[in-house]
Amino acid sequence: MEIVTPDETYSYLGIQDALDARMRLLVNQLVGYAERAVRQFVGRTLTPATWTHFFPTEGPPPPRSSEDAGISVAGTTVTFGGGGGVPFIQLLETPVRSITNVWEDTAGFFGDVAGAFAAATLLTPGTHYFMEKKQAGLSESGRLFRRGGTWPSELGSVKIEYVAGYVDQKSIPYDFKMGILMQTASYWARAKDLEGGGPGKETLSDSIASVSASYGNELGMMQLCRPAERLLWPRRKIRRQVA
Repeated sequence: MEIVTPDETYSYLGIQDALDARMRLLVNQLVGYAERAVRQFVGRTLTPATWTHFFPTEGPPPPRSSEDAGISVAGTTVTFGGGGGVPFIQLLETPVRSITNVWEDTAGFFGDVAGAFAAATLLTPGTHYFMEKKQAGLSESGRLFRRGGTWPSELGSVKIEYVAGYVDQKSIPYDFKMGILMQTASYWARAKDLEGGGPGKETLSDSIASVSASYGNELGMMQLCRPAERLLWPRRKIRRQVA
């Protein structure tokens, strides 16, 4: 799924009437690099994908005070309980569209032991867990709460299959699209600089190819330009697994 269309890119760069087929292909490659840079920076899934993750992968958090005995979410009280348990799991990919399956097996150890996450350990949505949402079918926070208690603290004791990402281009927030366009414009400006100076001046087409060929190398293609970084900083995902 395209996050920004070619026409949106050409219009933003002001070059829609000045590109041959090869130039269009090269510009589209720069868009792909910009998209990767934005995805890496914000730590979010922008297009739909299915994920399977195990939790927790870190030891239990420090003991909480008695004042933190519980919190209320959508009218449901979730207690922290004892044994280092936590009230919610922070899924790694967001936005979450749906939870496919959740298993809880304190002897599961990431599925590395015989019989781990058997059918009897499968949890029931609504009865055993619920997803924090602001609208039906979409959780921007990616927080999965355990009803009537806490998630276990044993490493690799919870296995979760879920779908994350925006379902179509129209549902992707505008600032993600603008960040990609800003980053593409930064690459485009670098190509124009290569075209304009130094011995053996390159054509613009060759300059774009040079920038593309240097992806991930000395040109620092994964480093966001400052305007895109400022725009997307509030969208950056802090990858905490548990509360």
